[in-house]
Amino acid sequence: MTRPQISISIVSYNTRELLRACLGSLEARRGEIEFEIFVIDNGSRDGSLETVRAEFPGVEIIEAGGNIGYGRANNLALQRATGDYFWILNSDTEVWAGTMARMVEFLEQHPQCGAVASRLVLPDGTTQASCARDPNLLDYVWEQTYFAHLPLLGKFCGGYTYGGDFYERSQPIAQAAGAAILCRMDALRAIGGFDARYFMYFEDTDLCVRLRQAGWKLFYLHDAPILHHLGGSSEGDFRVRARMISALNASRYLYFKTHHSALQAEILRWICIFGALLRIFAWSAQLVRTRDLKKWQKVRLFGRVLKNTLAITPARATRGF
Repeated sequence: MTRPQISISIVSYNTRELLRACLGSLEARRGEIEFEIFVIDNGSRDGSLETVRAEFPGVEIIEAGGNIGYGRANNLALQRATGDYFWILNSDTEVWAGTMARMVEFLEQHPQCGAVASRLVLPDGTTQASCARDPNLLDYVWEQTYFAHLPLLGKFCGGYTYGGDFYERSQPIAQAAGAAILCRMDALRAIGGFDARYFMYFEDTDLCVRLRQAGWKLFYLHDAPILHHLGGSSEGDFRVRARMISALNASRYLYFKTHHSALQAEILRWICIFGALLRIFAWSAQLVRTRDLKKWQKVRLFGRVLKNTLAITPARATRGF
């Protein structure tokens, strides 16, 4: 067997149909470039493993033994990968012709570049805002107070993610969403892969920061598109949603503690606590006004988020909720 140029790592958690489409799109790319595929299953209960075994016998399955988080799962594949490049790919993506070859070509032409990010195209044909500068505390003040969502103030109090025509040209970036990032294998292994302390969210932000700290440049490629269905493992009732928001807050806390200071991490936690209180108040007011019981679910959701965020500590930030 020819040594692969790319080792593809796909973490899956109850995404059988999306995973099937993703793997099917990759199989259609055979012959364009040599690659191997790892599917790391985080304890799916929807028949994902059976489907992969039956329909994609060439895929190497790694059973994590439970939901160990996104970064840790990718690290399992990194330990076995044999390619020159390591592609971190979401299970809710579909790969288009020429994209892999374009990404490899760019990395080979730019030896100072440690990783490249694909253009993420949503099902409606629009481009997902997926690249960003490094976040700061003020970004979360605007987010948690809703200022970033107001029509007039949003222009001045927006988030750290780039919008507009940013995605119409290839250019250097500080960070990108982890849905489709192709890394040099030696660069990724040199920094130890993903920081396993992040259970969910911000592991991609942390990875990009550490690649840059190691001296590598990161680029976004507008002419390396893939389809991104967005949010394949994110559906569920308010309890699931509450755990996701709580995990996001915990990962933000860990990021600021790691890359800034314990003080900034604690300030960030209280910004998120204020945000949860504000949402509880807003949804409660709507519940009283409309008597709509769906609003009660929102109140319960952010009540759980508030409880969990109050409980965040350095040790608690590394575990799921």
